[in-house]
Amino acid sequence: MSYPIKLKSGFFKTLKYRLSVEEDQLMLKPELSEGFDLITIKNGDVLELGLIRYPGGRIEFEIITTGAYYFGCISPETDLDVLVGILKKSFGRRLSIE
Repeated sequence: MSYPIKLKSGFFKTLKYRLSVEEDQLMLKPELSEGFDLITIKNGDVLELGLIRYPGGRIEFEIITTGAYYFGCISPETDLDVLVGILKKSFGRRLSIE
């Protein structure tokens, strides 16, 4: 299953991606395939994965890896309980929720 996200790519710029958790990796797949790369993050490279919930339904995420930092927003239509369950199964204590 994949979840719609907006990945921050510049100071005021975000790109539409889909987040999926597959076996031992996170995949960030661009909705517009032209000019944007698929991002694959191996489970072992993830140092921390955070979800931040704000009043009004806004949900932000951050993924800190050994070589990069990813930040963005998760669609408000996403069933957060299902996504958190999947992420907990894959990342355990490296997942934090605020």
